[in-house]
Amino acid sequence: MPIGTIDIRLRPIKLAFLLSPSDKPSLLKAVQINSCLWGGVFNPIIPFYRRTPKIWGDKFTRNVTGKNIVEGYIKAFDPDFIVPIGDIKIDDHQFSEEKIINPDEIISGFRDDGTPRYGIGVFELLKHMYRKEIKFVRKEPLQILFPTISSKFKMFLSSFFGELPKSIDNVVNENFDKILGIERPPVTIQDYTNNFSSRKLFPRRLTMLEINPLRIHSHRDGQCIFLMDASNSLDIIDYWNLRASGWNVIPIAKQICTLDSVKTIALEFIEDNFILYRHNPNMFHGTTILKSRSIPETAFEDFTASLKIPKPESPEKFKYSKQHWYPRMWDNLAREHDGVGACKLEVKEEQHDLQPIPDHISLRTIDPDFVSRFGGHGTHRFANEVDIRIYGDDGKPYAEVIPHGIEGIAHSIGAIGFREWRISDNGLVYLSEHPKWKMTFSPPLAENVMISWLKSKGWEVRVSSPGLIANQMLKQLGGSWGIVILTRPGLIELLSKMSGGKPLLKNSFWGKIQKISQEDKFTPDPKGLLQRLTELKIFRLGFDIQCPVCQQRSWHNLSEFDYETTCPICLNASDIPSHSPDDIKWSYRSFGAFSLPKQAFGVYTVLLTYHFFARTLDGATTPVMSFEAKKNTIEIEADLALFFQQSKFGKPKRELIFIECKTFNRFEKKDVDRMKIISKEFPGAVIVFATLNPTLTQKEKRLFRPLVKQGRKYWKEGKTNNPVLILTSTELFSHISLNYSYKEKGGEHAKFEGRHFDLHQLRPLCDITQQLYLDMESWSDWFHKEIEKKQKKRV
Repeated sequence: MPIGTIDIRLRPIKLAFLLSPSDKPSLLKAVQINSCLWGGVFNPIIPFYRRTPKIWGDKFTRNVTGKNIVEGYIKAFDPDFIVPIGDIKIDDHQFSEEKIINPDEIISGFRDDGTPRYGIGVFELLKHMYRKEIKFVRKEPLQILFPTISSKFKMFLSSFFGELPKSIDNVVNENFDKILGIERPPVTIQDYTNNFSSRKLFPRRLTMLEINPLRIHSHRDGQCIFLMDASNSLDIIDYWNLRASGWNVIPIAKQICTLDSVKTIALEFIEDNFILYRHNPNMFHGTTILKSRSIPETAFEDFTASLKIPKPESPEKFKYSKQHWYPRMWDNLAREHDGVGACKLEVKEEQHDLQPIPDHISLRTIDPDFVSRFGGHGTHRFANEVDIRIYGDDGKPYAEVIPHGIEGIAHSIGAIGFREWRISDNGLVYLSEHPKWKMTFSPPLAENVMISWLKSKGWEVRVSSPGLIANQMLKQLGGSWGIVILTRPGLIELLSKMSGGKPLLKNSFWGKIQKISQEDKFTPDPKGLLQRLTELKIFRLGFDIQCPVCQQRSWHNLSEFDYETTCPICLNASDIPSHSPDDIKWSYRSFGAFSLPKQAFGVYTVLLTYHFFARTLDGATTPVMSFEAKKNTIEIEADLALFFQQSKFGKPKRELIFIECKTFNRFEKKDVDRMKIISKEFPGAVIVFATLNPTLTQKEKRLFRPLVKQGRKYWKEGKTNNPVLILTSTELFSHISLNYSYKEKGGEHAKFEGRHFDLHQLRPLCDITQQLYLDMESWSDWFHKEIEKKQKKRV
């Protein structure tokens, strides 16, 4: 029986502000709105360009368009809502209308009841501060500052301290200044660096109340000194977005970078960060000294040299690194390398056990301690990320990967409510309108989710007859874990021989089982194997007798065992031969979906391929068995399709996979043509050809190679277009590990066994199987030759 858990994590609503960097009033407005929202400091400000400026045309961002920039930032931060500000046109971008909100709408609610229309507001945060902090005497006094910002460099200072809209600031002044002891000192570009102390609380820091940003998917420390121009709007936006990525940023304005006090602050920051790694005493944390786009190289080098950073005792240790380019948040390939993008906002979380898995789940939301119970305006105030993990299934696979782009996701998960649910990079998100509310939904079934996703892309989908048979077999096996019993070539051959309900006498059947059991080299157990096969009702014991009327022998179920039985051929009733018990022969017969002729035999490869991704590669999967789909005049069909997700260094890798399966038959041109259509309709998807044969014929290799070469070309995000994976009996019958199977196979396979080859990462495995089964050179060798060809053509 499947069991599971549900992890619920509280976080603020995530907004992305879209504006033109040259529109300074809109930039100030975005800063002011975020300064009065809980979590506002983690809301990105995305530069919107009609024409990409030259400053983006360096060697790392060549050929980037304004549309690329916007869509890259959106993907990096994955916001719940998008807030366009100013005179920009977003018609070219495919944003859902429900995702777009008006900036004036956010703060208009403050006039009604003191709460914003989206998110949690500054008044709720200040009330919480009074209840939890100011009423009690602190050992280390907390200084609350709402600075009076100088008009010169106002934009930069507002982004550093935070600044409330005037109407909201007046309410704070009248109602909170006295009871909280809020100070309002004047600040200028000359003295803002005096406020780095953690005991000084100003509006920007107030928005971070109880939020702990975690950069769990990055190898970068995120400790940064950012040399920037305090008068440059794009530099200010870049500074804001670095913080929104969870970086700890010390902004150094070029206007004051020569001051000794500023250099002292930067030097102390570098020394404080130079500490040992907790789990590796040979490594040290360090600081990144980063220049903005507007700072010349010479000025950057002069500033770094002026700090006179003492060298560590060992030359192998580094206190800091200089970075001459701004992290490429908009680049889906470079973002991970540069260590930027949305960070995990840790506030509170809970875990609920599901034992057993219910049909419907109803759980209360996790609420912020400071949210006003009766505030809000029927719109979303905070978010709960819902991570459902189900171990095992009862024959109906659950959706372990929830893909983006499903319209009406609530319907797919059986949820109550439609506007409240969305899909983020972290899975399901419930956008709560009220505290102490209930989330009601069902554990999402994989087939429902996959079909909903395909329908959202415009496809009409129908599960085919083989797909229905595969689902029935999966149910009979008790889910994906039960497929492991089929990872025995002899069992597939036996099922083939007994297809169509052909019985096999006991002694002959037992001999087959003993032989199949020997395929398990570690613990051969024929009795245990037979017991498992009969428990799963793959085979059933019965008796074989000859009819005295038609003289034909026929198999009978044990439930029919009586002194009189009916012949299934001539339909005459007759007594069993009690006088001659030796004429009664014990025999076995395949049962249920496993007894179907031919069709069932064709489904075994589908189940073994599903087992390969779910168990051998140990990834999260959301499969749909054999289906047909149609969009306009285009028709596609696949034996198996699934979303597959693996983690590499903590960052999930999600792939869409389409699979063409054969048993012992051979692939033909029509099979490859079908997958060509799919690859054209789903660029970036992985194409898989799976067979129970150990090798491919020369004809099959010739058919596959053009598709493989086309799939090796770059698509986007550093991914190849449609990588092709070849699975044979070696991979599909691997029930221990792929490394062990390749080592046992020997020959060319053994060359890819070991730690130098990542057999459990999908795209590297595509490259390996192409070399093994198609006699092709490695992807890297092929790619270098392609580059050389292009260079020769240019010459």
